[in-house]
Amino acid sequence: MELRSGRRLRRSSPPPSHPHGTRYCCMDRISALPDEMLLLVLARLRCIRTAAQTSVLSRRWRGLWIGLWSCPTDLTFRGLAPAMIQALFNRFDTASPQVSNLDISLTRSGDGTNGAANSLLRAATRLSPEHLIFTLQRPCSGYVGDIELPCFERTTSIHIKVQRIWLQQALPVSKFTALESLSVTGQINDLEPLLIRCPRLRELSLTYPDKYALLIPDEHGEFPTLEKLSLSGKMVNPVSLLGSSKSLRELSVIQLDTCPLCIMLPPSGEFPMLEKLTLSGNIVDLGILLNGCPRLHVLSVTLRGMRIHPLKAALATLQKAVSLGLVLSTLGVEIPWRDDISAARFASLLRTMERLSPQELVVTANLEGRSTSEHFQEIKANLPCFAHATSIEMSLRQNVCFKSLKPGEFSRLERLSLPRLCNTVDIGTLVARCPHLRVLKVTVSTGKVMIHSASLQKLDVEWKSGMKCHGIDIITPVLTQLHVEVHAEWDIGVSISAPMVDNVSWQCSYAGSALVFGSWYLHSFSVQTMKNVMCLHLNANGRCNKITVILAGNVKT
Repeated sequence: MELRSGRRLRRSSPPPSHPHGTRYCCMDRISALPDEMLLLVLARLRCIRTAAQTSVLSRRWRGLWIGLWSCPTDLTFRGLAPAMIQALFNRFDTASPQVSNLDISLTRSGDGTNGAANSLLRAATRLSPEHLIFTLQRPCSGYVGDIELPCFERTTSIHIKVQRIWLQQALPVSKFTALESLSVTGQINDLEPLLIRCPRLRELSLTYPDKYALLIPDEHGEFPTLEKLSLSGKMVNPVSLLGSSKSLRELSVIQLDTCPLCIMLPPSGEFPMLEKLTLSGNIVDLGILLNGCPRLHVLSVTLRGMRIHPLKAALATLQKAVSLGLVLSTLGVEIPWRDDISAARFASLLRTMERLSPQELVVTANLEGRSTSEHFQEIKANLPCFAHATSIEMSLRQNVCFKSLKPGEFSRLERLSLPRLCNTVDIGTLVARCPHLRVLKVTVSTGKVMIHSASLQKLDVEWKSGMKCHGIDIITPVLTQLHVEVHAEWDIGVSISAPMVDNVSWQCSYAGSALVFGSWYLHSFSVQTMKNVMCLHLNANGRCNKITVILAGNVKT
């Protein structure tokens, strides 16, 4: 048998019989395999350090991992000192096969780490990896150093994550002739000279989630091959880069602060090839942007940091675009509670969101200008029917109660989350109208709850603060994970049918004096099947005692 490297398998002699039994014999048979086959096993580990640790298995495996250098495809270095990696790199010669994936992860532990990282990157150019991933973890704060990026002439994709380390170009200057995808997380100096050295670049991702801004140069060249662009951070002047990318098909701009985000059109007046757009932030002039994208088909938008009137205007703009055929894949809305949203205004916003028919809906709250301890008056509203949504999440930090449901069916809904202060009354009817619901996290504000679902797999239900539970009726034949948190009277009625559940978290506290024996009464109990532990909290004469019972097997509902 011949391997891809051209080498033939070397057969070893059959393993001798051993008196210690089948287990030793099986291990001995594996060790008797040819070196080439054992190296294939080590290569599957995808980590040089883990492969080196196999030397402790037996004398047969000792030093075998060094043979990975004869026919490497994927090399991953994690938890190794830079000096060790550098020594391994020195084993390569010009006859070594080209590396497919090279993944290096370093943790900064001293002032010399930056220099070692630069040395490793220069050495990595000799490996000619097809895909390069380089990560420099920096546990301490307040340090800014320089990482030099040498030229990888044969590499098609580079993913650099350097956090707050500045990335700069290394000399001598040359071109990344094969580079098609570049992803950088960290501060970048002289972005424009780097980009113009990538004549075949099709995908570019720049992320800088820190207090410093992601700097985009004012002057720019042309990037005719760039088709996919992603910008995330506190951006300064992203317009120059956008205006130079006339062939964009996918664009994502995520502004991490609340400064106005304005995406101006190129000098030509439009993005002629743009088909997919993702925006997040305090978006300005959304209508002008959408009108300049004649081929736009899919839009994902998150409206953050906006006052109520600009927010309503942006939603109205989206409604016009959706009526013309635009698909709204994700709609994120941050409700500005600092404007004292009334129940009528909140209901109006919900109705507008319903008309937008988003595939994924995320509604959150902006509490700017209000104390977290400030009392919020309860807002009651009807929950609209989002017929096209597959996922709905509302985390409002406001006491919102959906008192009833509008007619209709959530025909595509798979995930629903209405936690904490955002609660619902008629949970049974809601679940019945979601035939494909798989994940449910909900707070209820009624004494009894009934959940019957043939599709539900994960259920997380709790009662509104101050509300006592009087009954639980759950029938879920495919449920695997159940979490219940309840405050109840002693005579609570519980009926649960979930034959496939294997992960149960049950927390129950009781009101009044539920006697167990003598002067002791049950205060609360919890069940955690993942840890096989049942905890009973017993209280007598005002003293709390905790009894923990270790179960021999899993607790079954």
